[in-house]
Amino acid sequence: MKIDFGKVLRESLHFGFDPKRWLQLFVLNTVFFFILLGITLPNLSVFMQGISESAGLFSFIGYTVYIMIVCVVWWLLLLFMSGAIIHQSDKGKNIKSSYSVAKEKFFSLLGASVIIIALSLIVSLVGVLGPVGSVLNMILSIILGLIFFFTLPAIVLKKQSFIDGIKDSYDIFMKNKLYVLAILIIIALIEIFILFIFMIPAFYLFFSIFVGLFTVSPSMSDIVAALNNNIVMVIVTALISIVGFSISQAFVFSALTGFYKQFRKKLIPFS
Repeated sequence: MKIDFGKVLRESLHFGFDPKRWLQLFVLNTVFFFILLGITLPNLSVFMQGISESAGLFSFIGYTVYIMIVCVVWWLLLLFMSGAIIHQSDKGKNIKSSYSVAKEKFFSLLGASVIIIALSLIVSLVGVLGPVGSVLNMILSIILGLIFFFTLPAIVLKKQSFIDGIKDSYDIFMKNKLYVLAILIIIALIEIFILFIFMIPAFYLFFSIFVGLFTVSPSMSDIVAALNNNIVMVIVTALISIVGFSISQAFVFSALTGFYKQFRKKLIPFS
């Protein structure tokens, strides 16, 4: 089977950098960034006290549960939006119809994701076996990632159930192991590069604030004060990073769709 890597990557990069696409993800990511910032920044001392002192343990647990709930809600909305973005990347379908498809396929996407997460957690248990277990866990996690790599586009594009989507992705991997591995590596490298470029301002701000601060063993109040004194720049650089994160997400969803279509170009009922 011949895979046109250049075509898929060009189209996916164009899609990922299209503001009409990444702005959808940017809005979602930004809203939850500010929610988490509002939870953590005013209570940073509580978090640190909970880590170091038993007296603050209950407050620490309470805020941690709150953050976990917020992250789960963000993940669910991102999963819903991933269905829409995948649908949009298929021949540039319009935004409104894509969210109708995402709504229709959400529980299939959720079911597949729950199975994948459950299997990943089971595999992670081998990590308790020490260094050998950690290596084995990493290898098995990569294999699972390759097996389930095309599950989401399979569910959205072929309108399959979550079981059929998983089977379809598994079938692609078993018949094209080296291709799928190469695709994963290429997508990951491009994603990391995009993230790195957009996070440069945040890295620079972090080092400019904290390098000098940590040479004098700062207290937690010193760290909180440093963040508050630079809160505008913290938010600006964070928003720039979120732009890069959103672009990389749009690129990944589009690339998954493009490569899936290459593998299944004669089997997908495009309409």
